[in-house]
Amino acid sequence: MNITFYTNTADSLVADKTLHLTTLKTVTSAQIIGDMNILSPRIKVIADTKDANYCYISDFDRYYFVKDKVGLSGTHLELLLENDLRYNFLSVIQNSDVTANRSNMYNKNIPDPMVLTVPQEKITYRKLSQALTGESYIAIIGG
Repeated sequence: MNITFYTNTADSLVADKTLHLTTLKTVTSAQIIGDMNILSPRIKVIADTKDANYCYISDFDRYYFVKDKVGLSGTHLELLLENDLRYNFLSVIQNSDVTANRSNMYNKNIPDPMVLTVPQEKITYRKLSQALTGESYIAIIGG
């Protein structure tokens, strides 16, 4: 099984990640530990993966977060991986038509055609404390 290791600097919630190859790059002698689980496999590798937090397993054609590393003996490591669904299905996500509705919060700064608002005009009249004389300016501030 071939595993290519990367350093991922993007947040896990970001779908389109920028990946950097680690100094290790690729391991060809990896083994699955325990029951096969494509979503969160446990893998045994003989390598130093200290700077890797992300990997690609070509046999599964999937990208994974390295969630945990356990030293077994010498350079033998057990890696607990977690499937990165956002990156694995990036093209599907990017080519999807989406309708998003807000369920409980409305932000007036974000246009949302599903939330109907009625503009209300508010006019306040105030008498000036003194008369305007000569050249005068009035500043009006709305909010």
